[in-house]
Amino acid sequence: MAHLILRPLIGLEIAGRGRLDFGRHKGEAVTLLGEPSQQNDHALYYDLLDCHIYFDRQGIIDFFDIPEGPFLQAGNSVEIYGRDPFALPADRLYALLAEHNGGGKITGDAPYSYRFNNINTAIWRETYEEEIRQLMDEFPHEAEHLQAELPKANNYWSIGIGSEDCYRKTPKRFLP
Repeated sequence: MAHLILRPLIGLEIAGRGRLDFGRHKGEAVTLLGEPSQQNDHALYYDLLDCHIYFDRQGIIDFFDIPEGPFLQAGNSVEIYGRDPFALPADRLYALLAEHNGGGKITGDAPYSYRFNNINTAIWRETYEEEIRQLMDEFPHEAEHLQAELPKANNYWSIGIGSEDCYRKTPKRFLP
């Protein structure tokens, strides 16, 4: 069980365990959290924490991703700006992040994903309510199955925070 506190442009705090700030070396993540479930040349995957930690070529941490929001491991929780991002309806999470973005540019593939550029925070979801309702109209034989998907459409499924320069680093690489 872990409570993860996302601090945009600062880093990730794991309540009762410590904090990993952007700019730290990936080795500090391993020291604090132990060996990851999986890893590659640009990320550490902590499945039991529901957290992915991305780093650059020098091993410097520059992005934290919570990729399975509504499906967190039993007992894990997340907060950003004092709120659980996965308990907030999609429009309220968007409004919260837009407010903290301070009028900065917001990019993305609306309404699936957004990146709030002033706070380097990104959110993603696979689908949204209107899309599911449209599919129910187009495929009435699938309506019962699609109806069960509606609750998933009300929230974002993933949230990530990045360092101030994570999207400007070269060489360019994939970040959530």
